[in-house]
Amino acid sequence: MDRRLILFPLLLFGGCATWDNTHYPRLNQADLALVHQVEHLRLEIEVLANRGARECLPGQLQVLQHLYLKAKQEAEAGFDKDVQHSLIDANEQVHLITHQLDWLEEHTQCISRASVAQERRQLMLYFSVDNQFALDQSALLPDYQQALRHAAAILKRRDNWLITLTGYTDAKATAPYNQQLGLRRANRVKEFLVTQGVSPSQLTTRSHGDQFAHPGADRTAALAERTVIAELSEKSSSAVPSPGVHAIRHWHQHP
Repeated sequence: MDRRLILFPLLLFGGCATWDNTHYPRLNQADLALVHQVEHLRLEIEVLANRGARECLPGQLQVLQHLYLKAKQEAEAGFDKDVQHSLIDANEQVHLITHQLDWLEEHTQCISRASVAQERRQLMLYFSVDNQFALDQSALLPDYQQALRHAAAILKRRDNWLITLTGYTDAKATAPYNQQLGLRRANRVKEFLVTQGVSPSQLTTRSHGDQFAHPGADRTAALAERTVIAELSEKSSSAVPSPGVHAIRHWHQHP
């Protein structure tokens, strides 16, 4: 298996954990929180699109995408005040679309509920965000916490889904230490999901430590190695074994 498929869980939303002024050369370290908000908006757009906005509210979704691009361009130009105003408008649009989708699910046939496939795609996005853990830490970073809150909402609806959480580390310590650190990270994710209402019986933890880490990894690669990978299986309703375990990072390959 390609080691990168295990180590890099769909780094979709631009690494904001370490400051890189390549994309935002006119902003400084103090504006990092603003950059996080702009990048997180990409996740919100994808989630709403998968939930049904792409088919049922294309015009509203297009407005939101325009606001994201506007905020991103303003951030790249260093116009922090303009970014703040655009993000306010974007957040209002997110709330509007969310409420409209709630109404459509309850009153129309456009989307009764998100399909299983759509919810899988959403869960894939939530569990595969980057910016999960700082160096030598098991505390969940803010963006990761927000993504896990959304993941918990899905898992509570799909109580037959079982999640295996596997902790990984970079190669900056001894193998025994990293094995324990990986387990602490996986357990911290489980604890957080339980506080959000997920049943502990749905969650299993383990560690692979620095098994797939590269000793010479640069800061960006080492950040990606500090992660928890989630895999899915389903409770079998009969004596027939479940059809297998699917890594969330691979769900995009299945319809």
